[in-house]
Amino acid sequence: NGYEGSTGMEEHEFLAAAKDMSIRLRRINLKKKNLYRSKLRVFINAHPQGTYLIYTNSHLFTVTNGVVVDPLNDKAPGLNRMVTGAWWVYK
Repeated sequence: NGYEGSTGMEEHEFLAAAKDMSIRLRRINLKKKNLYRSKLRVFINAHPQGTYLIYTNSHLFTVTNGVVVDPLNDKAPGLNRMVTGAWWVYK
């Protein structure tokens, strides 16, 4: 996909990268589930199992079985962050 930056990826870039790596994603309709702009802790409570890509206003990270994983930071994103996008990773 040609991504070489160090400042993070835009949505279209990480979706293209996932496709290039054969990672299958399904977007979660957060508005339908009343989870759009909900706090991360609310999303995790609603989705305690599985692996998800979570997008907030300016950051992308994963949640795996309720554990927040952020390889770019020593400290995991706070549970009060607002979730603006989510994708379920499936096989």
